[in-house]
Amino acid sequence: MRLVVSRRGHMKKLKVLSPFNGISCGRVALERAGIEVERYVSYEIDEKANLVAKKNYPQDEFSVEDNELNFHDIPLMELIKQYGTPLKITYLPKISQQINRAKRMFNVAMAKVDYKGSYNYCYCTKSSHFSFVLEEAMKNDIHLETSSAYDIHIINALYDS
Repeated sequence: MRLVVSRRGHMKKLKVLSPFNGISCGRVALERAGIEVERYVSYEIDEKANLVAKKNYPQDEFSVEDNELNFHDIPLMELIKQYGTPLKITYLPKISQQINRAKRMFNVAMAKVDYKGSYNYCYCTKSSHFSFVLEEAMKNDIHLETSSAYDIHIINALYDS
């Protein structure tokens, strides 16, 4: 694990892969040090340690079976052997799950404070402008937010199709 520091000395959020995670002591240390973590993915073959880590930091999308790391029941080593590394995976069902999760959270929060206004989920195209990602996001009755003139062409093409 290494820390990434910007030129001005402000620490960026970390993306951490912890291949020998134990009971997630590394994550606890990062939290106690006040270091922000954008994403923490862990792997541990010791089942008892894994149970402790999963209880404190659930990672539903990752599992370990026969000492092999799986992502939503997809064996990652097979993909790595076929496509090499680095490997970026976009799991389309997760996009819809996260959009609907955010909508539910806002609905619950709005109901708690008796908010009478409306809420529109806006997908930020700069997070991923690939057509297959935007098409998946658009299945969820959302709005699009863009900060790039280039993305307007993508949005128009999606609208036309």
